[in-house]
Amino acid sequence: MRAVSEIEVDVTPTAVFEVLTDATHYPRWLGGARRVVVDDPAWPSPGSEFHHEVGVGPVDVHDATSVADIEPGRRLDLVVRARPFLVADVRLEVEPLADGARIRMIERPRGRFRLLAPLITPVVKLRNDHSLRQLAELLATGSR
Repeated sequence: MRAVSEIEVDVTPTAVFEVLTDATHYPRWLGGARRVVVDDPAWPSPGSEFHHEVGVGPVDVHDATSVADIEPGRRLDLVVRARPFLVADVRLEVEPLADGARIRMIERPRGRFRLLAPLITPVVKLRNDHSLRQLAELLATGSR
């Protein structure tokens, strides 16, 4: 089971991908992201990672997200960790449109967390829908 969210934006796919591959922007658009530290000089190459603090309310989790694969300008595959609460595969796709781009976010729990997928997928989808709206706003304002 996976959560799929998408949104269309009036900016170029190149501009979208620049923001998606700049992890320091994640706290500005990704729900739950509070702080990101990119100390891996290979970011966003496959195998590279960044450290982050994520949370809701008073709960903070410090962990890391790594790049599983990348197709520059089109797709970024991440392994997101917020242990002990979640490990998931997240695919961010950017599709060119005549007057902008479509961004698709696909999140699938990994490992033992797949057992919880029927319970958490609706909540994850709501969070990802909100995150993509925040991303669209960030892109629209040009404050990258």
